[in-house]
Amino acid sequence: MTADATGRPVLAGPVEATVIGNALMQLITLGEIGNLSEARRVVANMDGMKRCDPDQSTEWIEAFQRYKQL
Repeated sequence: MTADATGRPVLAGPVEATVIGNALMQLITLGEIGNLSEARRVVANMDGMKRCDPDQSTEWIEAFQRYKQL
C-alpha cells in the first residue's frame, strides 16, 4: 500500500526488525560490526526481505489529485 501511494518501491524487512536492529546496535557497540553501513549490509542479506513495487492504479492517482486540492 505504501509503494502504491507513493509511487516508489518499498523494501520491507523481516518481521523481527526491532530485535535485529537492537542486536546490531549492540554488536556495533561491542566492535563486532564496524559501523551502521555494515549493519545495513547484514540486514540486506537476510532472508525475509521483500520488495514491493508500486501499482499506479487510477484510484491512487485520483486520491492524490483530491489531496492536492485540499
